[in-house]
Amino acid sequence: MEVLLPTGTGEARPLTHDAIHHQGAAWTPNGKRIVFVGNEPGHRIRYYVQSLDGGPPRAITPENVSFNSNDPVAISADGRSVAVAGLDGKIVLYPLDSGTPRAIPKREDGLAPLRWCPDNALLVYRAGDVPVKILRVDLGTGDQALWRELVPTYRTGLVGVGNIRVGADCQSSAYSAVYDPSELWIVEGLR
Repeated sequence: MEVLLPTGTGEARPLTHDAIHHQGAAWTPNGKRIVFVGNEPGHRIRYYVQSLDGGPPRAITPENVSFNSNDPVAISADGRSVAVAGLDGKIVLYPLDSGTPRAIPKREDGLAPLRWCPDNALLVYRAGDVPVKILRVDLGTGDQALWRELVPTYRTGLVGVGNIRVGADCQSSAYSAVYDPSELWIVEGLR
């Protein structure tokens, strides 16, 4: 269940009353709806949209989508679409209201959406890569170019980079580095 918490005095207000297991969510830019990822009992994950004014959530994708709980939900700057990675490795733009989903043309498979930029470009990356290369994709042509490479200066024991976030203006970024340091001891003369 998603709950709206006040930033000052007031009471928490439940946003959802459903049997969906919620895994990730984001507000639309106008703050009137929430887009979330989840799955109903006996079903695979999909994306839903729900109005803050009430009413049940409405599925906006089929059940053939992928989602990593460390990734953000990438909603367009105009609040009309969400970029979703499919199980087939392709990114599809799903409308939040009526309309036809549209696959991004000419793009390599296996990338996950990170952030939809104000100029209508989409930032994507491949989970598990170190360093992480964030690519900027032109949604009209599918052309992609390196936007930024993320890797900490200290790499000893580094096993991954995750929880990547990009600012709404697509100018700044932050990430977490995961380390698993270990030591190797050589002991001689034991019996």
